[in-house]
Amino acid sequence: MTYMEHQKSPHQPRRAAAACVTAGLVALWLSIQFCLQAAASASGDPLPRVRSAVQVTGCPAPIIPLCEPVDDSYFGDVILLGDSLASSLRLYKAMPAIHIISKSGLLLSDVAKNKGAFRSRGGVDNRVPVTRYLASFRPRVVYIWLGLNSIKNKSPQDALVDYHLMMNRMIDTMPNTLFCLLEMMPTAEWAADRLKGRVSNEKVNEFNQGLMELAKEHNVYVLQIHDILLDEDGMLAEPYAQKDNYHLTSLGCSVVVSYLYTHALPLDRIVLPEDQN
Repeated sequence: MTYMEHQKSPHQPRRAAAACVTAGLVALWLSIQFCLQAAASASGDPLPRVRSAVQVTGCPAPIIPLCEPVDDSYFGDVILLGDSLASSLRLYKAMPAIHIISKSGLLLSDVAKNKGAFRSRGGVDNRVPVTRYLASFRPRVVYIWLGLNSIKNKSPQDALVDYHLMMNRMIDTMPNTLFCLLEMMPTAEWAADRLKGRVSNEKVNEFNQGLMELAKEHNVYVLQIHDILLDEDGMLAEPYAQKDNYHLTSLGCSVVVSYLYTHALPLDRIVLPEDQN
């Protein structure tokens, strides 16, 4: 290293300060947008929707069709964002090819409100907002598996408002990223009893119906994992449910993973916004 390389530029403090001011202004703008959108929702006005401009030729959103199984290399540029359900995939090493970013108890509103959740990639800041953390990886594809924690204390409609706000934020921040949303999984009857009705198949079905409409409005995709986990009575099949009643067993995780490998969009047919002119 030369002497000049070792010495700090006299402009560095000013540049750092300018960067901090810019970051603060961006955060303020995003917070204002969230408040305005939340106020519009509360007043009954239509909630603004940010539509993704990313397209997949021959595969219109929101349905992802059945395909030949992809190999592990497909998921090298894919991030799965989720709560403890996504963590189960990592726990059982069910899908080592995908990068899983998860946090137990993560709420849709946490992401929508830009709350800090993850340690920064440099390990200094422990309160980096989810969207900012995701964007730091510059992912080509993001899978999102959230919602279960949100409907425990909210109606499906209110949880979906948070989902809309979250997608507005994510698409604004990552306009060149392809988004795929995982349906909420079903519950077992005994799980509904244990949770005292806070989570039920009725709420799950209402949420998933709304999720499909949400995906259409944002021009993103849905991975329809709900039905593959059902038993003949329309409940979460017992072999797929852990003893805590609403997390997946290793077998349940393998069923979800098999679905992801056979419902993969052709990445070589992605058309980014700048390529559409």
